[in-house]
Amino acid sequence: MTEERVLQLFKCLADTTRLQLLSALSDGPKYVELLSQLLDRSPSTVSFHLKKLEEKGLVRSEGKEYVMQDGDVVLFRFNV
Repeated sequence: MTEERVLQLFKCLADTTRLQLLSALSDGPKYVELLSQLLDRSPSTVSFHLKKLEEKGLVRSEGKEYVMQDGDVVLFRFNV
């Protein structure tokens, strides 16, 4: 992993909402609507942040659900 990639990941994770999303996804896939309720955020806000996490390869969509991702392996737990 390059230094630039690490820097971009840290920038992405420097947002409270994104960290909350990763935490919420740590026990399995969830729909945007459920994530929105869990985080008390609008669905559009949740979708925006999920897209940012997806761009960095931290989550991926499966239809309408988002799951945590590490490369090609789907993770169902987030180890802090």
